[in-house]
Amino acid sequence: MQAVSKLIRELPVRKKLMLAIVGIGIFVLVFTSAIMTFTAVQDKKQSIVDSLSLTATIIGDNSVMPLVNSEPDLVSEKFLGLLSDESIRKSCAYDQNFELFAEYSIYWEGKEGCPKTFDLGLVLEPHKTLALNKEFLKSLREPIHTFSSDHLKVMSPVVTGGEVIGLMYLVSDLSKVNNLVAQEAYSTLVIILVTTVLIIFLTIWLQKLIAGPIVRFARIIKNISKTNNYSARVRIEANDEFGVLANSFNHMLDVIQSREKALKDSERSALMAKKEAERANAVKSEFLSNMSHELRTPMNSIMGVADILVADKNLSKEHMELIEMIYGSSSNMLEIINETLDMAQLGAKAITLNESLFDVEDVTDNVRQSLSSLANEKRLEFGWNNKSLIGLSFVGDSKRLNQILTNVIGNALKFTQAGSVNVTFGSEEVDSGEHHFLCKVSDTGVGIPEDKLDYIFERFTQVDETINRKFGGTGLGLAVSKEIIELMGGKISVASKLGEGSCFTLSIPFKLSNSDKSIEESPGHTGENLSGDQQQASQQEELIPVEKVRVLVAEDDKFNQKFIERLLQRLNVKSYDIADNGQIAVDLWKENTYDVIFMDCHMPEKNGYEATREIRALEQEMGKKPVPIVSVTADVTENVQEECKEAGMDEYISKPVVEDVLRKAASRWFVLQEKPS
Repeated sequence: MQAVSKLIRELPVRKKLMLAIVGIGIFVLVFTSAIMTFTAVQDKKQSIVDSLSLTATIIGDNSVMPLVNSEPDLVSEKFLGLLSDESIRKSCAYDQNFELFAEYSIYWEGKEGCPKTFDLGLVLEPHKTLALNKEFLKSLREPIHTFSSDHLKVMSPVVTGGEVIGLMYLVSDLSKVNNLVAQEAYSTLVIILVTTVLIIFLTIWLQKLIAGPIVRFARIIKNISKTNNYSARVRIEANDEFGVLANSFNHMLDVIQSREKALKDSERSALMAKKEAERANAVKSEFLSNMSHELRTPMNSIMGVADILVADKNLSKEHMELIEMIYGSSSNMLEIINETLDMAQLGAKAITLNESLFDVEDVTDNVRQSLSSLANEKRLEFGWNNKSLIGLSFVGDSKRLNQILTNVIGNALKFTQAGSVNVTFGSEEVDSGEHHFLCKVSDTGVGIPEDKLDYIFERFTQVDETINRKFGGTGLGLAVSKEIIELMGGKISVASKLGEGSCFTLSIPFKLSNSDKSIEESPGHTGENLSGDQQQASQQEELIPVEKVRVLVAEDDKFNQKFIERLLQRLNVKSYDIADNGQIAVDLWKENTYDVIFMDCHMPEKNGYEATREIRALEQEMGKKPVPIVSVTADVTENVQEECKEAGMDEYISKPVVEDVLRKAASRWFVLQEKPS
């Protein structure tokens, strides 16, 4: 039954409709015809019973006197009147003792005539012989009857004076009646068949009229779902319920089409806006790169020359003070430039975090070394506790961690005039394979008013104008640090009392590495190996003595050319060439053999990236040994190191370049003499 129900449910609507109409029509037709036929047959039988009972009653009434006077011939004459009714096969008259008194019968197909003694079983139960029940027969007052397969039997009592004096027994042949019933049944069957055919044709017409729109509706919906073409519409054929449905569906398609058009317009606008934003971001990134280069390039000359002069012991005290003023002011200017560029990159979403394995203790030690001179200069007690970091290696951006710590701890040293600055480090495991790097910086500086704590991390914000005039700065250091910390998934908080000091707390998540330590160079001005080979120089058979080294410098700025030339001289490099742009550098490389190339990235005609790519391609083509190429650039924007590496450079040094940085980078490629005192 469930299988049939499932089969019917999966049929198309038009077939379901046809099946329903035809099935119900045939059922109603057959049921009605059967009822009508049955009723007609019953009416016919009742009519025959009534007619035969009436005949028996009439003959019985007319046979009262012959029965009383024992005149059977007169009764037989009465029976002769039944000859006109061919269906009557037997007419039997019995006296009051139910013995045969007179008879008229036609023997057919071996049927016997009237029995000599009336047997009640002939009428009531034809297949059984019952004992004669005279009491029952004498109690009869109305005719009784029974049907067999081919004839009707009627027994009618003859009553006079309230007593039964005889019995009339008539048997009628039903063959004609049965034939008539069969003809009626056949006619009914023919009518049913003809009507069924008409119902089927009518159903086909109706299902086209009713299910046709549904089928077309479904076809349109299927086509829309396949092609997403919402311009199709359902044809409204009538104002019935389906017409209302079709009209509503068409209205829905109008709305969808309108919204799709609006969506496509929005997508086009969004795509154009995205392209415009990308173009603007690219322009902004290029601007930042150019600004970084243009600002740092002159700073390179100023700070580099100042660094050389500071090391000159022949200068007078007055000149030394002037040089230190130049160097200090340049350092402050460089700090402002770095913070401004970082904030611009954060605003442009141009900063990305570079993950690599680093030793946490080494990063903190580098920060301490870079800030110790400031603490000593101000005669501050500089407490430092990083013992809990010994042996820990994290995976993350060590350069940004260095920048954050330098900003926050440097800020504490800057605003502390007397007393101490204490820095405590720690780590906390928060999840399997992940630790939080913790840092607490407390000072005895000027402190922060409680109502200003919410503004201390905002851009270009300081406690008041007197702070800016007294200590200087842009108010960007903490803002940059906070945004980078949040970019790394960490947080920074501050607690402070005015006049008593402040306490900054940092928490930054890092992945913990249990592998062998892989220590990266501390970020800042130190050279960074881009080839991924920290022992590249040791793989050479023998380092070249500095006196025999030939160096090519590609630098377009005249002041920087002179400064780098001076640095090379201090390194005791005897042979070097200067190229004003990348194209000249490539031409010189073709004509000469160099042991190392210092390449600026931003130059006219052909920049450092293009020149490096061309040199690397020519090396492969000519089968020459790759020459070490060190990037010396004022561009410190994000991904510049990756661009240098992709171009084929081996080292990266950011301007301004000081002698120690250049010496450290050069030591990887040739043997240097000890730094002159």
